Amino acid sequence: MTPPRMLSLGHSQVVGSNRRLAYELAMAYGWEVVVVAPRVWKGEWGRMTADPVEVGLPHCGSSRPSHGASLVLDDLVQPFARLPQLIRYGRTALDLIRSGRFDLIRLEQEPYVLAAGQTARAMPSNSFLAVATYQNLLKRYPPPFSWSERATISRADAWLPYGQTARNALASRYDTGRILVRVLPPGVDHHRFAPNPAAARTIRQRLGWSEPGPPLIGYVGRFVPEKGIDLLIDLMDRREPGRFRGLFVGGGPLESQLRALESRHQGAVRVVTGVGHEAIAGWINALDLLVLPSRTTRRWREQFGRVLVEAMACGKPVIATASGEIPHVVGEAGWLVAERPAHQRSIEVEDWLHAILQLVESPDRRRQLGDAGRTRVLDRFAWPVIAAAYVDLLEHLRSQPRP
Repeated sequence: MTPPRMLSLGHSQVVGSNRRLAYELAMAYGWEVVVVAPRVWKGEWGRMTADPVEVGLPHCGSSRPSHGASLVLDDLVQPFARLPQLIRYGRTALDLIRSGRFDLIRLEQEPYVLAAGQTARAMPSNSFLAVATYQNLLKRYPPPFSWSERATISRADAWLPYGQTARNALASRYDTGRILVRVLPPGVDHHRFAPNPAAARTIRQRLGWSEPGPPLIGYVGRFVPEKGIDLLIDLMDRREPGRFRGLFVGGGPLESQLRALESRHQGAVRVVTGVGHEAIAGWINALDLLVLPSRTTRRWREQFGRVLVEAMACGKPVIATASGEIPHVVGEAGWLVAERPAHQRSIEVEDWLHAILQLVESPDRRRQLGDAGRTRVLDRFAWPVIAAAYVDLLEHLRSQPRP
């Protein structure tokens, strides 16, 4: 019997760990999966080159898929790094889409992106199209983006929102009666992101922090306003000296403000940039507590918060705002802090200090939340769980009459 075949497309697959789904489907279920990643991606973190070796995906030099999981590099057309909606697939990707060899084409691209419209228009009649999306706010786009969105919606057989808020946004805007809709979150490698005391000790020693010392709270991600960096700066300035230390790992436009914080609190605050995703698990393990104070705005709210799942997988307690998808991600396994309007900023900082001190002063409570988070990840977000959901998805699509 011919094994199921899937083509997986998306610029995020330039990062090796984002291809893990292909490996799981190939190893656990015998699927043949071809992952198409951009040869080069220019993003807010700088220029990235695809790693062809990561997570067991051999590089497939031609467009012919080999048995198991293989990687094909596409010369993605990307006119501007800061305008990802303009990206278009190159000839390699389009030839694979049109080939008709795949039962399922998984498109990890927002529907308004030009590459999504390309995919929809190139789809053969014998392949199912499943579109994965983070978009959890209602937005309207001008042409040509609205044309891409319309083409993608019209051709999609399955819609795979990454969270409940994305599903709600989809249902409120489109008639999804003919489309199969399933919430399928992004997965996490629960082997790489796992409790690792040895890695924690190594990182702390590298930072020059002796043990025992004050508990370490940390932020990992982009240094941008919507992630609440300004709130974290305020609470570090207000904290009582010696109660806890702060570690900021990532990069972005607010780095200079964090460097100034580091200078004001020498020995108590460290800012670390240039850490690749393959090393993030070690830095998370060094923390006693991870924080994510994402800020809801008119045009943005937290779409998922992948670092929360990664921290939970490492057995670390998390504190986050109740922005967007975050309450659905952490459930009862984390501490949520309500967002407040701008004129109550001082009160919100006090809310955060209260939450942090409650966990800083209770190792037992931190351990309970960390254990609950790890269990939640294994039940909901581990790659084997996500892979099983894709198997069920294809079986369901095959069982339905084609229009």
